[in-house]
Amino acid sequence: MRKLIMLFAFLSMAVVHAFAQTTVITGNVTDSGGNILPGVSISVKNTTVATMSGTDGGYSLEVPEGSTHLLFSYIGMETLELEIAGKTVIN
Repeated sequence: MRKLIMLFAFLSMAVVHAFAQTTVITGNVTDSGGNILPGVSISVKNTTVATMSGTDGGYSLEVPEGSTHLLFSYIGMETLELEIAGKTVIN
């Protein structure tokens, strides 16, 4: 019986995870001169979902369904807010 309950709990979590809709957004972060910016914080507005750009300026982020904006912040620069609007690549 205990194994049956554990199996049911596992399957329930798998189903919930399968229905959680996310979109992967990728891109490269550069400054206005086209220079790569590593270490930029990229976050989904009004969530705790975030990542940082790598040494090549690239990033990848799983964005929850219903999210509308990404925030790009970097020390010494103004925070930039960009609309997602169905995009999967935002540079």
